[in-house]
Amino acid sequence: MRLNQKQNIALVSFAFDIGRTNFIKSKFLQRLNSGEDPVKVAEKEMFKWVYVTEIGPNGQQKEVLNESLNKQRMRELAKFKEREEFDEFDYTLGVEFSDDENVNQGYSSS
Repeated sequence: MRLNQKQNIALVSFAFDIGRTNFIKSKFLQRLNSGEDPVKVAEKEMFKWVYVTEIGPNGQQKEVLNESLNKQRMRELAKFKEREEFDEFDYTLGVEFSDDENVNQGYSSS
């Protein structure tokens, strides 16, 4: 996949926020690695990660939009779409991490 430096910065922010294990398993990374247009993938996939699980008074769980996460995704997408005046870099995101790392609790890709 080819990303410019600003796209890389946005992607690192996104991956850090949702957690390494979630990012590695995400459809976002799968689609980027498959060669799809990175901007179109970011527009579609980033905003799947703006929900948190709340437990209501009756004990039922529900996914609700978190405005703070939504604003963070908007900032990341804006950075991702910024144009660079220099050549793109070829990034390989075939990373290997242990599956035993704790996953950020409360995030959902619904």
